[in-house]
Amino acid sequence: MDLTEKDVEKLASLARLELTPEEKRRFAEQLSSILDYVKQLDDVDTNEVGLGTHVPPASSFRNDDIELWPNSQPIIRQFPERAGNLNKIRPVLE
Repeated sequence: MDLTEKDVEKLASLARLELTPEEKRRFAEQLSSILDYVKQLDDVDTNEVGLGTHVPPASSFRNDDIELWPNSQPIIRQFPERAGNLNKIRPVLE
């Protein structure tokens, strides 16, 4: 698969990167080479391969028990805003 410099410009724009003309040319070559390499997977015969699932053993899950941290007050006191034993922070989405 041959990527053009225009394709690289689009990718760079999405990634908010500024590239020189030389970088665009070089990245077009390098990314094309990577995509060609990955395209080899299309040639692999997977007809005999069954569906795979991974279910971890039940023992890998821990109980969801609440445990009090013995000395949390020094950390709680560092926050400028508190509500009891809870730290108040700015909303992530406003």
